[in-house]
Amino acid sequence: MRHYEERSLSSGSGGQAIALIELATEQDSCYGIGIHENIVTASFKAVTSAINRLFNNGKVQSLKEPDKTGFNRNPVPLRIED
Repeated sequence: MRHYEERSLSSGSGGQAIALIELATEQDSCYGIGIHENIVTASFKAVTSAINRLFNNGKVQSLKEPDKTGFNRNPVPLRIED
């Protein structure tokens, strides 16, 4: 994660929050945005959005799952839907 920002779109009990995130790979970076009443949910949606964008743009083919030593060895495909 290279950048994270959160803002309030409206005030009050039914207010909306927006989270903006920039994820970076070795080759490039990509942004994601999430909007929800709960900032934690908005943040998760932003991360999901950025990961999906990296996959859809062909910038990432798979993520690697850590083995028992904590090192990434086995590629695991990842698809997260909004």
